[in-house]
Amino acid sequence: DAFDDEYEIVAQAARDSLWRLKPWSIPYLIKALEDNDPSVRRYSAETLGDIGEEAEDAVIPLINLLGDDDRFVRSAASIAIMYIGSETDSVGVLLLKYLRYQRLA
Repeated sequence: DAFDDEYEIVAQAARDSLWRLKPWSIPYLIKALEDNDPSVRRYSAETLGDIGEEAEDAVIPLINLLGDDDRFVRSAASIAIMYIGSETDSVGVLLLKYLRYQRLA
């Protein structure tokens, strides 16, 4: 798997190529949000944020990353949600539900 290549430059090139393919790559980037490597999760979140509104299907998986153990993953997820949701009201509603659930848990 190129995302997990021992050479960071190879992994970076693989991730960059997915961004260029945009709509086709979104399901793969969403799947990569579950990767064991925090750098893969972070970069996938960043790429989904760069794609923007077209990546709306990623909002719930990104919201789930707000509880990630890695602070850089959490930060990337929150920024991605902001970029994806800038023109999508439903993102704000989902985020509020998540925050309410966290308060009750």
